[in-house]
Amino acid sequence: MRATSQDREAAEMMGIETNKTIAFTFIIGSALAAIAGILVGMYYGTLKWDTGFLYGIKAFTAAVLGGIENMMGAVIGSLILGMVENYSIGLPLGTLAYFVLIFLLFGFFHQYLRIPLKLKLEVLLKSSFDGGETKKKVNKLRRIYYGGLITGIYYLRKERCDADLRRHARQAVLISAANILLLIIFVLFYFNPNFQIGSDWRDVITFFVLMIVLIFRPSGIMGERLTKKV
Repeated sequence: MRATSQDREAAEMMGIETNKTIAFTFIIGSALAAIAGILVGMYYGTLKWDTGFLYGIKAFTAAVLGGIENMMGAVIGSLILGMVENYSIGLPLGTLAYFVLIFLLFGFFHQYLRIPLKLKLEVLLKSSFDGGETKKKVNKLRRIYYGGLITGIYYLRKERCDADLRRHARQAVLISAANILLLIIFVLFYFNPNFQIGSDWRDVITFFVLMIVLIFRPSGIMGERLTKKV
């Protein structure tokens, strides 16, 4: 299974029947899911058609949080998600506002400092070889991140636009939208400090964690960060 996952063609050249391996993998995964479903139904004493939906969402969130294709990352992601869900229940919004503020500051740092600084370093490495063309392009990319949603949407709607500019514009829109959403959540939490989150909000917390991970680090905590190619 690991050989088929890593390099299917090389596995076939080594005599592994990859189609049977893939089918067997799905059989094992489905069987384990069925056993888990039976145990959940026995534990709660009830069973509905959508019983496993939230379990699937939480398993996917834990896997993405830890890093896809990383077993240890999935375990760590599950533990982090479980602690976030359980320890956030019952806390007043005034306390959670400071945790949201940490994510918000990280988002602003990512948008206005980290990425522009990385692009500036790219200028220092390449501008001396192409007569300053890279400097002009990178300055435009930096303005995209500084402008956020406005400049990002402008370049995405532009008909004739460099592929690299469109990629950075799309990323700037996602990061800016996440920062705006975090800012709204922080304001709501800060001005309603005495309201406590009940157990009904547990699933909302899961979706919130999933959204943050997919926007800021899609590869997960322990996942391999792949270079995007244009």
